[in-house]
Amino acid sequence: MRLFKFVGSTSAVLNMAKGSLKFTPIEDLNDPSELTPVMDRPAVRASLELLRKNGMTQEQFDWLQHKGAVLDLLSPEEKVLDAPRTLAQANHMLSLSAYENLDYMEKKLFATIKNIRARVGILSLSERYDSLPMWAHYADLARGFVIVLDNLEQSFKGDKTGSLNIPKPVAYADQ
Repeated sequence: MRLFKFVGSTSAVLNMAKGSLKFTPIEDLNDPSELTPVMDRPAVRASLELLRKNGMTQEQFDWLQHKGAVLDLLSPEEKVLDAPRTLAQANHMLSLSAYENLDYMEKKLFATIKNIRARVGILSLSERYDSLPMWAHYADLARGFVIVLDNLEQSFKGDKTGSLNIPKPVAYADQ
């Protein structure tokens, strides 16, 4: 896979030529809303009510397992419960009264996001070298450089979760 990095300075090019890549901490990204903690209490209550009524689907359980593995790596100190091992166990856990304490859940959510923001860096790349906004914004109004990176997936093979240490496209969503 061929990817491109837009940079505005000669020193960035020289550092990359020496094998250094800068992973930007989430706090330093150009969108201040990146990973900003928000807990929509009515949505949490409605979701919990729906899950308790209908039970968790296999797809939801698989998602829960994946997110549990990611959080075990990024914020283990905030872990309260182990992820359930079976779908039946997951559905049983939904009945626990601990899920009624939204103040505690919000506190844990904010602490988890704080940990992730402190531990995760992003390497922003593009699949296109001819993007005028990228040249303007990241390559010093087109006075900078674009670096070609081939086969990064050979160096960044991922981890057991399939989410970390691996090149993948950003998925933009409304929420």
